[in-house]
Amino acid sequence: MSIVFSIPLKEDIQQILEMFSKNDPERAASFTEQYYEWQFVRIPGGPAKQLIAKDKGDVVGFGALLPFKIKKGGGIETVYEGVEFVVAPTHRRRGIFTGLALKLYEEIGQSGSFAFASSMSFRTFQEKLDHKFIGYFPYWIGIRDIGRLLRKKIGPFALLAKPLIKRFELKKSVPPDKNISITPVKEFDEAWDAVENWRYDKKVSFHKSRQYLNWRYIRHPSNRYDVFGAFANDQPAGFIVLREFNLVDIGYVSMDAFGELLNSAIDYFNKKSILLCHAYLCLDGPARDMLKRRGFIRANALQHGLLNKYCYPRQRMLVRGRDLDHCTYKNCMLTMGDIDSKL
Repeated sequence: MSIVFSIPLKEDIQQILEMFSKNDPERAASFTEQYYEWQFVRIPGGPAKQLIAKDKGDVVGFGALLPFKIKKGGGIETVYEGVEFVVAPTHRRRGIFTGLALKLYEEIGQSGSFAFASSMSFRTFQEKLDHKFIGYFPYWIGIRDIGRLLRKKIGPFALLAKPLIKRFELKKSVPPDKNISITPVKEFDEAWDAVENWRYDKKVSFHKSRQYLNWRYIRHPSNRYDVFGAFANDQPAGFIVLREFNLVDIGYVSMDAFGELLNSAIDYFNKKSILLCHAYLCLDGPARDMLKRRGFIRANALQHGLLNKYCYPRQRMLVRGRDLDHCTYKNCMLTMGDIDSKL
């Protein structure tokens, strides 16, 4: 086997997309040329760092580091997210993933980088790519109707369990905050420039501009999101992104806005008859406390048990680079939308 690494050309894109499709057959229809352009070329942080591996002219591996802006220590820096690597099944366990990654990391030098590793890639990121494990990404579930969920899972025994855990159901604040209005968002216009100045009680957070939000949620080539904005005195005070049973993203300038956004999410799940919703959320302290009061449960330990059917694999969060040496998941403000652009 003679593997050659190179920058992908236009004629290689179709083979790259075919590898993505075979690696993730449930999403095969989403991996189009429009997706490739959106994901790797039109990112607001700049084009992704890309590399392919070829064997006898055939593309057998692909890797990319995606550039994003983060807020850290009062400034804005570029970091790279190491999440887009795929190797053809016939060529796995031959060091191609490691080879692609090492060459890409050499290209960005000592710049900071994140990786949200699965059980398959965790060891490579930690032992061969100089990443430091900083924790499991916090996973939350919200149960809308515990009775129906239990009847679905354990049948007649549900009646015995319901009184014990009824208190875990999602609940809205009463009465609603009359100073905050919630409106569907079809486009983040100039008024949403304010989002760049929002601050959270965390040392590290994504720098989200309206350009970023439009790219991520409004102009995604295949996914459709339901986006709602919170407004106070006719000015944006928060946003929430929902899709099916997922709370994908949330941003807020005040806890009043955060609370009303949670109300809108619960209404959304009620209307869609969602029994169990979920999210990956690293939030600041006040928001985390409100999540708990509203009935959301930190549930990392459940993902391989009773609720496995509804849950994604646990995300191990790793960090690399001098600029992020003191980063832990506890001082990061990150959401599901920040870690998974295919969702």
